[in-house]
Amino acid sequence: MNATQTVDIKGARAVTVLSKGIFIFSWKVETRLPNGNVVATPSRDWVKIGDKDTIDLAKYPELFTEGAIIWPRVHAELGEKHSSDAKVPYSKDGLVALYLVSGTTQDISISFEGFLIPPVKGP
Repeated sequence: MNATQTVDIKGARAVTVLSKGIFIFSWKVETRLPNGNVVATPSRDWVKIGDKDTIDLAKYPELFTEGAIIWPRVHAELGEKHSSDAKVPYSKDGLVALYLVSGTTQDISISFEGFLIPPVKGP
């Protein structure tokens, strides 16, 4: 018998990037404040080819409020900076948003792959 887990997706409390490109990069998570200013987590250095990295946004309550729209921004070593077009809402009770980073230093692609569901805890 297969167990089914129902998940209420309110948004993301963390963001994970998975590197499938042919470059290394630093990255951060950004949001736009009501006054229009963009703020971000401290930059994380360097994600290597084939690696993944996660930023837990709950560590930055001064930046991210419930429902704020968030997205990752990547800076390729010796290359371009690029923000994801796919944005998700922040939720302190949310899941992990997974983004795939691919391409080259001059042609970066960041695609939203979905939410990672935590494993079901025992009975």
